[in-house]
Amino acid sequence: MPGFSSTIYFPGLPDVTADLNAPAIATTLTAALFVLAMGISPVFWASLSDFYELRRFLFLCSMIIFAAASIGCAFVTNIWALVVLRCVQSVGSSCGQSVGAGVVADCYPVERRGAAFGKYFFGVFFGPLLGPIIGGFLIMSSLTWRATFWFCFAFGLFVFVLLFFAFPETYRINSKFDLVLPIAQLTKKAYTSSAETIGQPADGGDEAANKKETIESITISEEKNKEQSLPSSSSSEKKKNMNPIAPFFLLKHPFILLAAVASGIAFGCMFAVETITPDLYEVNYGFNSWKTGLSYLGGGVGNLLGAVVSSQTSDRLLLRARQRRGGQEIVEDRLSVTLWPAFFVFLPFGLLLFGWTIVYRYSVWASIIGFGAVNFGMNLVMTSTSAYLVDALPGQGASITAAANLVRMVFACVLTIAANPMVASIGAGRKSRRDSDDEKYESSRKRSRISELSKKNINSIDEDDYFEKATEFRLWLKEYKDVYFDELSSKDARRYFKKFIKKWNRYELDEKYYKGLSSAQLDSSDSTRYKWSFAKNLDKMEMNSIRDSVDSLTSQSRGDDKIKMIGKRRNVGPSLPDTVDREDEYEKHRAERKYEARRKKDRREAMLDEVAPREIGREAQLLKKRALNAYHKRERSPDVELSEADLMGGDDFQARLAAERRRNEIRDARRAERNEQRLAPILNKMDEFKAKENATMEMFKRMAEEQKRKGNY
Repeated sequence: MPGFSSTIYFPGLPDVTADLNAPAIATTLTAALFVLAMGISPVFWASLSDFYELRRFLFLCSMIIFAAASIGCAFVTNIWALVVLRCVQSVGSSCGQSVGAGVVADCYPVERRGAAFGKYFFGVFFGPLLGPIIGGFLIMSSLTWRATFWFCFAFGLFVFVLLFFAFPETYRINSKFDLVLPIAQLTKKAYTSSAETIGQPADGGDEAANKKETIESITISEEKNKEQSLPSSSSSEKKKNMNPIAPFFLLKHPFILLAAVASGIAFGCMFAVETITPDLYEVNYGFNSWKTGLSYLGGGVGNLLGAVVSSQTSDRLLLRARQRRGGQEIVEDRLSVTLWPAFFVFLPFGLLLFGWTIVYRYSVWASIIGFGAVNFGMNLVMTSTSAYLVDALPGQGASITAAANLVRMVFACVLTIAANPMVASIGAGRKSRRDSDDEKYESSRKRSRISELSKKNINSIDEDDYFEKATEFRLWLKEYKDVYFDELSSKDARRYFKKFIKKWNRYELDEKYYKGLSSAQLDSSDSTRYKWSFAKNLDKMEMNSIRDSVDSLTSQSRGDDKIKMIGKRRNVGPSLPDTVDREDEYEKHRAERKYEARRKKDRREAMLDEVAPREIGREAQLLKKRALNAYHKRERSPDVELSEADLMGGDDFQARLAAERRRNEIRDARRAERNEQRLAPILNKMDEFKAKENATMEMFKRMAEEQKRKGNY
């Protein structure tokens, strides 16, 4: 439950940031403080469980708190309120972190406790991987990220009903399984126990006889001559006062602290990778919410394999060590073959594979396999260390698990807060030293060039300055490339101009290019025929003379009059530009306007940066994601987005309808009046024409009647 609820909304973290207009650190705190509360609150649940000697009632109370906090998160409108409610939700969900381990200790003997803890931790750590998968699909609904908390509310109610009707009270004061196992101290002292007592099964006979223990006296070091003892583990001792922070004091024992730190490092690495996965997959692979959720399946597979392997290996190692020592055993036998491969093979290999494959944009499957290796190694560590701690202090399973859980969650909280800033500053993986040195060298050279230009008060240029730097470009072609501009094609001219841009921005040209060209230099440049689209008058006269000579050779059949006209051209002077010249002039003016607009925009942005500096790094990425989410939200909407007031006309819909009818009536009346005024002359002419036609017809009728009377018909 705690792991599931902590990560179910991870695929929607960018949506949370955009929807609540929250800073990046606040969104990270919703996950980091949840983990921290998940480490602190089990200590108090464990103290309550050990003091009042109950399990079931605490589970029911925790589910009520979890469901109430989930429904509050679904309605929240402020990021800081979400942070607080997430902490409350963590308190409600974390009862199983410590009390659940006590239930396992209540129900399983030592020989079966490793497998039981494997199953227990499979559920504990499969939850953080199942959460993003379900959350990815829930976020795709209309409720977006809030749907995840509605699901948590329903899931909490379901678990409450299930616990109420199907879960019995498991707490036992004198459990038949609480056998004190020997513990190997760091000073190489060994606490041994009777093999006959531990290995003898409970067969329903005399239970007290089957449980009889023989604990050998503790070997005391001659150098120290001081008795050392472990915390009392007698569960029958009467508890007079409840101390909520008593589990914290268990960490003073080295064997407990070292096991807790080992599990904390493994769990913190896994949780940090979980936190940064959504942003990395969205930026590098373009994954949406449900694809990001499905990517966590690799971690689930690694978790499943780790639970199976660790649960079977832990118990087998314990039994094999017992046989090898002739029936005697130490609880550290659970750790011998699990911690070494986990910390030296699976965890570093998985982390490096996950980070480097994302940095170099390799297949996403490689990073998923790396995440699975991290979870496999983490489960090896968690299962073995948890079973070891419960066996080390029988009767205090809930308290010692809560203390170790606190260390784990502190590591997870710190690494979660540090993960995103680390990724934003150095990336997901470390590049080679050579690449890093090359990048530093190039960046230093670039900074030196920019600083040199800024000292000279010179602006850098780009391809949009093609017409702005035309004169300098023409002179550069003459002096450096010995190429005539009018001999170049458009493609070659652009190619040369890109080289000119690099030389300019690197401050590798002569000083005269940056200070401004004199008239003599401009005349020298003009004489080289480097014009954008106009030729010199001298060139025109030369071309005309050549054309005249060709005409004189090819136009002999046109007669003397024609020959005499050859070579007579109009005087050289101003003329109207042709189509090509007009297009070039238009292009030049358009580029100048574009250049001025861009300069104004740069100056405006510079002034804004002085007043309110723009966001950089992760903040800039979040702003970009927020704008992209808003764009996709508009694109997904089938209709135009209008406010309710614009769409329905405010509060009084009937009044708006009446006003609309009045406007339509006035518009129709004005339209009819305009039509009448426009058609009036036409109608008058039609009436006059009809009157003339009627008069003509009457005249024809009278003439016909006259002819009829005269007898002509």
